[in-house]
Parts: sequence; C-alpha cells; structure tokens
Amino acid sequence: MKKSEKSGNLAKKRHKRSVFYAQSLWRRILRAKKGETWADGFNFSQDEYTRLFSAKNDSSTEKDLKGGWFDAGDYNKYTKWTADYIETMLLTFEENPEVFSDDYGIPESGNGVPDILDEAKWGINWLLI
Repeated sequence: MKKSEKSGNLAKKRHKRSVFYAQSLWRRILRAKKGETWADGFNFSQDEYTRLFSAKNDSSTEKDLKGGWFDAGDYNKYTKWTADYIETMLLTFEENPEVFSDDYGIPESGNGVPDILDEAKWGINWLLI
C-alpha cells in the first residue's frame, strides 16, 4: 500500500469516527445498523426556536438554528470551528477523493455523492442560516 493510500485510509477512518458519528447534530443513525448506543434522537429542541438573547420575548427575532455540529463534546456550536471542519473535509477530499465513499450510514448515504461532501454541505447549510 502506498503512503498516500495509508494516509487516505487513516483520514477516512478519523473523519468517520469524529465527524460523522460523534459530532453530528440532528442525525438519526439507524438502530438496526449501529445499535442503541448509536441511535441519535432529537437534540436540543431550543435550537429550533432560538431568539435574540436581548429580546427573549420577541418572536420576530426567532430563528430555526437546527443543524451544525457540537463542539468538542460539549453542546456549543461555533461558526469558526464549523468553517474549519468544512475546510478540512473539503481539502481532505480534494487530496484523496478515491478513499471516500457513499456508504457511511448517514441519512444521505446512497445518493451518489461521497458522504464527506454531504457532511460538508450539512455544515455549510448551518452556516448559511
């Protein structure tokens, strides 16, 4: 196995564990496929009805902020880190596109687009809210 293949496989494994499973927010991983410990449900419904901090009672400031990823195992989401994750995914794909497939078990799997690109799009969509 060539060095670039090894690094590509390692990158794929790291992304699969850290990004796709551990940090994804608002995803459902099928119980039958991954078991109860990986079956994510609805997280933090307050993100769906988020209002401006200084106008908590003003419904005109309400935004649906579902999506994005938790940061570092806590429950915060940051635009800076999200942009960094997206950049890392896109650069990794650009360097080794052949190691990324469309079968990681995320909801978009099987759509003909490598799942790393689907996941990058997930982050981009959250940034554009």
